[in-house]
Amino acid sequence: MRILYFLFIIFLFNPFSVFSSGVEIAEKLKESRKLIVDLALSRIIERDMENKDTSSCKIKDSNEGYLKVSYPIFEIFQPYVKIGSSQYQKELKEKSLPTLGKRDIDLEYEWGIAYGGGLCGRVNLLKDFFIGYDGQYIISDNELNSVKHNEEDGVDVSGKEKFSQLNFAGYLGKDFISKDFMITPYIGARYSKFWSKVKDALNYRVSEGTVYIDEDNQEEDRIGGFLGLNLKFYDKFRINMQGRFLNEEAFTFSVGGEF
Repeated sequence: MRILYFLFIIFLFNPFSVFSSGVEIAEKLKESRKLIVDLALSRIIERDMENKDTSSCKIKDSNEGYLKVSYPIFEIFQPYVKIGSSQYQKELKEKSLPTLGKRDIDLEYEWGIAYGGGLCGRVNLLKDFFIGYDGQYIISDNELNSVKHNEEDGVDVSGKEKFSQLNFAGYLGKDFISKDFMITPYIGARYSKFWSKVKDALNYRVSEGTVYIDEDNQEEDRIGGFLGLNLKFYDKFRINMQGRFLNEEAFTFSVGGEF
């Protein structure tokens, strides 16, 4: 039991904990099926991306919020949908620009509608251990809101970019079951692909002139690990906390219930 308290303290006070779209943990089902609704608050503080024209490209200090609705059919087959909103920021270091040379650019995008779905499931093992999987795809379209160009604010800002996430994960967990609640710690690995594609050329004006950006980006490191803690009360209410590492520093927090 001490390890559970240890994990809880890490999730609450770890200075590197941030939010991003997390791995969905499959439900332990009873005889009756129920509609499950979860609210997840998300944030990405830093995620390295590939960009051939910069020395460094990162997604930073970004936010997501999703309503997830699922209806488990079998323990091995639990589909779900997500709908919500997202807002991203991108940091380009030493970005090569025609005629201007290399510049540091920070791009901030407006909140846009985000949606997607996925499938998760679990197979029960001995002594309340289980293995599980999750696969999901999420997209959003975001208008460019503001720009910092070598610390100068850009004006006449316009453009739109599409952000996409594709995740596949496998994990091992154990259910600690009592009369009124269940505690489930878990640990696993995830393949995660995060990429963006400019739909309408990003452009803005600064004292040096008008700047246009039209390029695609994708995540640099795609294999990561995660661990988490799921709490379920009275077979109805649930809280999930999850930390992720290696390809991103991330944390997910969600609350929900069964109906």
